[in-house]
Amino acid sequence: QGEEIEPARPKAINLGINRANDTSNVKTSGISIGITFPFIAGGPASVHAADAGRDAVWQEYQQRLDEASSQVHTLSADFKLVDAQLMRFQTDLPQTRDALQAAHAAYVRGDLTSTEYYNLAITALNNQLQAVDLETDRQQLRIALFTQLGLPPADLHHLALKEASQ
Repeated sequence: QGEEIEPARPKAINLGINRANDTSNVKTSGISIGITFPFIAGGPASVHAADAGRDAVWQEYQQRLDEASSQVHTLSADFKLVDAQLMRFQTDLPQTRDALQAAHAAYVRGDLTSTEYYNLAITALNNQLQAVDLETDRQQLRIALFTQLGLPPADLHHLALKEASQ
């Protein structure tokens, strides 16, 4: 966890110099010292209130950290899942294109009916569209993950260039 931090106690020491003139031109000078302790004049209540407020702020901060960590883990897992699905589709796309070309040749020769060729073409097109949708999902998850991590735009641009070169 973290170190126990000693809460600040409301105490004060005031030093001052007093100078005064009265109407008969008598001048006086003096030093004043004021000390405020938390156990005098409602101090314990204000210390307790400050401690309670500090604890509430710390709990809220810890809750936000926990939520952010959970969101990062969820986004990371979703990103890996979508990335794996996209890689699978990208691996299958050349085979799908080859199959569509073979189907077109078979249609031209008269070995396939127009309905069969149409169904194969629509299936190939849907696979391509699904790959585009997965790429869109991947980029949205990437942006959400980087945003959650608080990466500055310069880092995002650098990472995009790095990914594009791979």
